[in-house]
Amino acid sequence: MILRIRIIAILSIITAMASASSGQDSARNLSSGPEARTLYKIAQQLYREPGAGAAEAEQAMVLLNAALSLDERADYILPELIDISWLYPEQNYTDAVYLALDQYVNASCDLEVPVKAVQYLLERLNSREEREALLTRLLAKFSRKNDYFTCDLS
Repeated sequence: MILRIRIIAILSIITAMASASSGQDSARNLSSGPEARTLYKIAQQLYREPGAGAAEAEQAMVLLNAALSLDERADYILPELIDISWLYPEQNYTDAVYLALDQYVNASCDLEVPVKAVQYLLERLNSREEREALLTRLLAKFSRKNDYFTCDLS
């Protein structure tokens, strides 16, 4: 209960910051690393606490997406999005996994994270043809980003 009160308080602060900054310079995007990190930590606590379930995972996903909106450079959030989807496969986080995968893969990324994402995406598909089509699209998309990852895909 206390954690949920903290979440509401932090979201209220972020909303107030967004309102205040919109009056200053509408062309400038709201970006805040410290607030993003706070949302990230709260999300981690939510879905990792003993007894946490799908509801807490859903709340954590919302907080992590909000954190990414606050700080698009916060690459540390992307593996967390994939981990939550991996831990709660009964939930449909396909769009979040696609986005996280696309943003995460680069020449020096840890391969465990994108492999988990691909496994999650493959498990959500119903036929062999759909799986092959997904792998073909991913191979084409990531062939120039990370050679090791595309080798794993093939």
